[in-house]
Amino acid sequence: MKRAGGFLLPALALAMLAGPSARAEALRLKQVMYMSPSNQSGGPESYMPIRDLDHDGLLEMIYRSGRADSMATNPLRLEIGRFLPFNRWLLLWADTCKSPPLPGINRAYFVPGDVGDPDQDGLIDLVGHNWEFDSLSGGPTILSNLEQRTEVSLPDSTTWAFQVFPGAGFIPVAQLAGYLDSDNSEDILDFVTDSVWLDHTVVVENHGNDQYSLAWTAPSLVAGVLAVGDLDLDGVREFAGAAPDGCASVWR
Repeated sequence: MKRAGGFLLPALALAMLAGPSARAEALRLKQVMYMSPSNQSGGPESYMPIRDLDHDGLLEMIYRSGRADSMATNPLRLEIGRFLPFNRWLLLWADTCKSPPLPGINRAYFVPGDVGDPDQDGLIDLVGHNWEFDSLSGGPTILSNLEQRTEVSLPDSTTWAFQVFPGAGFIPVAQLAGYLDSDNSEDILDFVTDSVWLDHTVVVENHGNDQYSLAWTAPSLVAGVLAVGDLDLDGVREFAGAAPDGCASVWR
């Protein structure tokens, strides 16, 4: 139950409960895991990147947990859990948000969106959102990463951060989109809201060496992850998505 890029899709789990086919009748629910839901973008109700982060043959899942309104008893935190044989589960790593946050970028506030190696250095990156705190009340929303320090370590190091545009908020999805412009650098699709709460679909250009810039943006009501690929087989990559009102859009 994974899409390309490594996400659990809860919608697919619900599809298993739909009318059975000959193949679907062989499926069964193997495990239910209960995690503390997060009330701040990117909790277990959202997409959770899955990858063998430390190359040991076991998959890890990255997710947000905790609540912003219960920081004393159930603080916000970034967690990594590991799937073990025989339907077992292990909480492998957690970083708890400080309250109030320290000035600058706090790793524990990171909201994961996608997993890959956009800079092609052999080290796995988590791509997502964070805040660059400049006061107790918050600061600008940024697109950023967490990267491995070595090929067998967990991704815990922020190596780049990019503010899409001033005053931006975000919908908690940042997606590695592959090579949209054929320059051999994997670009990023993002969804943000501007200072007056208008939604935008955004392409962030990857220039290599942890350098990024805003390449394209369009007003959008697209919700969730986009499909990316050569949709009409003409040799040019497109991306498509659907809005809550049922309207589908395709860009190329």
